[in-house]
Order: sequence, then C-alpha cells, then structure tokens
Amino acid sequence: MKAITLVFALFTSHTAAQASFVTIGDLPGGFHTSYARGVSSDGSVVTGLSYATGGALAFRWDQESGMEALPVLPGTAGYQGGTVSPNGKYITGTHGFPSQQGQNGFVWSEETGTVSIGSLPGGRNMSSLGGITDEGVSVGRSDFDLTSTGHSLYRAVKWTPQGGLEELPLPSPTDIQYQSWASYILDDGRIFGSSNSGKWLYSEKTGFEMLPVSSYMNTINSSGDFIIGTMLDSTSPIPHRARYWTPDTGEVSLTPYGDDYASRALFMSDDGSIIIGQGTQGWQVWIDQGSPVLFDDFVADIGVDLDGWYIDGIFGISGDGSKIYGSAIDNTGNNIEGFVLTIPAPASASVLALGVLAFRRKR
Repeated sequence: MKAITLVFALFTSHTAAQASFVTIGDLPGGFHTSYARGVSSDGSVVTGLSYATGGALAFRWDQESGMEALPVLPGTAGYQGGTVSPNGKYITGTHGFPSQQGQNGFVWSEETGTVSIGSLPGGRNMSSLGGITDEGVSVGRSDFDLTSTGHSLYRAVKWTPQGGLEELPLPSPTDIQYQSWASYILDDGRIFGSSNSGKWLYSEKTGFEMLPVSSYMNTINSSGDFIIGTMLDSTSPIPHRARYWTPDTGEVSLTPYGDDYASRALFMSDDGSIIIGQGTQGWQVWIDQGSPVLFDDFVADIGVDLDGWYIDGIFGISGDGSKIYGSAIDNTGNNIEGFVLTIPAPASASVLALGVLAFRRKR
C-alpha cells in the first residue's frame, strides 16, 4: 500500500499543473447564466446557451476569443447550442418562434452563418439535431405526423449543407407506424439510430446493421464498438443500472458506488475509458470500467480548486477525454456559468490511485 500511495503522490505533483477549472462567463444583459452543452473533440470549442438582452442565445466559446453569441434569424427566438463538430467548425442547436408553434434545429458555421433546418411536413414544425461531422453533415429527428391525442410522431432525419433535410429510411416496413431517431454519425459515415426494430447502424452503401443491444443503450463512440446506457428494472433492488457494451463483452453492468441503488451512465470519452454518470450519491466517474469515484472527490484529488464555485450539472466529456464540461454555481447562489474542467493525463492513473486511497479510508 505504501508504494501505491507514493506513486499517487508523485503522479499528482507531476500532473497537477495540467489540471484546471475554468468558468466561461455569460453574455451581457439578462440573467447571469450560461450552460455548456456541447464541445469539440479536443475540448477547445464549447457551445450552449446564455441569457442576454432579448432572451436565450446560443454561443460559441474558446479560450482565446471568449464567449460570442451566434447570430439569430428573423422571426426566431429561444436559441441554445447543442453539439460541436470534432474540429469545432460547425455547431448545432435549436431555436423557437415567438409568433408560432414549433422548434427547429439549426446549423452554424463562420462560412454559412445560422441556417435553420426546418422540419418534415405533417407535424408541428418540430426538429432537432444530434451529432455533426467536420463536413457539416448532421442527423437528428423531425416530427412528421400527430397521434390521435395530438402528440408529435418523429422520424430520423439527416441534414446536409447541399441537400438540406431528408427523411432516413427504416429497417423494417412495420416501423412506419412507430417513431425513429438518429443521434450520431460514426467516423466511417454510418448513422446510429433507433426505431421499433431496435438499435441500428445505417449507411446508403451497406444498408442497415441491427445492433445486439437493448433499447436503453443510447450513446455510441465514433467507431461503433462501445455503447453506454442505463437499464431500468423496477423488479430489482437496483432499479437503474449503468451499463456498457462492446462486441467482445456484450452488455455489462458497471459497478455502483458503494451501496448506491441507482446509477446512470450518461457520457463517455470516445474510447470508453472514462464514463461519467449519476447516482443517488451524486455524479460519478468510472475509469476503464472499474469501481466509480464520486466526482467531487475526483476534482479534489487531481488538485483542482473550484475557487468559490460548485458543480451544478455535467453535460458531457470531450472525445479525447481531456475536458469535462457543464454548469457551476458561485458561492452567492446568484450566478450560473458553464465550466470546462481539464483532466490531467493519464486520467486512468489518477483515478486508479484515488480509488485505492478511497478503499483505504473506508477500511
């Protein structure tokens, strides 16, 4: 045990300078509030929403330029940023309409400005986008019809700068009466989505590949070989169970924190080595699918000083695993700002040692 503790001490002193906690400010006017909702693969470009004079606006943030509001379109309002392309060039989000019903997705880049994607005909003018590529291709969902009770029905869609919005096909004719959605585009161009038939990968060249995972497995990496989700089992003493899937392991439950009776897997680095979730005892971090560590302990033990802020919510982690982002509240309780937490590398060694120390303290 002494040797392991010494390794941890040496590792911490060597990497503490690499760890940092930065709040990203807010737009002028309105409430002092911003939320970080999306980040580029290396964590350098962040998007989300902030309140300014006139209402909620989507923003782009980086360390050098700070926070800049994305331009709004005439007759629209209620903006928020959603996802960022891996290279930071494109940003997606949603906007509303102050004088009519509906909410549409948008795509922004410096070259094109803000472009609304519209929606499929037949619904309530509702659409949203998920992942977006470095070429500006994005996927998501749009309503296309209404149920007998007036609720929207959604179909998976793809948006391209050249062709605009198009409905994606379905893996089975029986899916037509049900909803579908798409949320990620893999590095090889395949689209990850879901319909009544199950989870699938789709491309125009290869068609559909049905995945051997449950309906609750919703977050996939860029190569398609690691998926996380949360199983709900009301008959179990642990009703919510964080789980992961690989082709080699199948679906596996992640270890809960102590006697935590509920845990959710929500975000992950692209290689799956860092998974962030939430349980009854707070936000948690799993490293290499090992035992989880409470997020507050993780922050303290990597040497980060929150300097009068405390974490309000986590919205994700960059693909390379170097940045965790979300929202934080200052010690007055009046100001909320998005934050970016830089993780020292390698994070695995830090949290592994932290887990050992936590185990020793419990003993």
